[in-house]
Amino acid sequence: MAIHENDSSPEARVSIITVGNHSYIPFDCSMPMGLYHTKRILHLLQDFEQENPSVEVLSWQSDWYPHMLDGGGVAVRVAGILVTHRPKK
Repeated sequence: MAIHENDSSPEARVSIITVGNHSYIPFDCSMPMGLYHTKRILHLLQDFEQENPSVEVLSWQSDWYPHMLDGGGVAVRVAGILVTHRPKK
């Protein structure tokens, strides 16, 4: 389980799906792209690494898509983070 940035409430916990050397960290967040997304993603990756010390993260990418705002603007909805890893040597 990863914990969102500075939040230990049950709502902040997410279930990580792992199949082989790939893990998916759900991250449902919709707001204008920027530093907020970046900090949350980096904290989730840090949590993943701390909770899985036997794996080495090789790469990651965010699963995102555009999201129309009520006021007519466009935000980015980040649905999750796909992490590629391997056992540490």
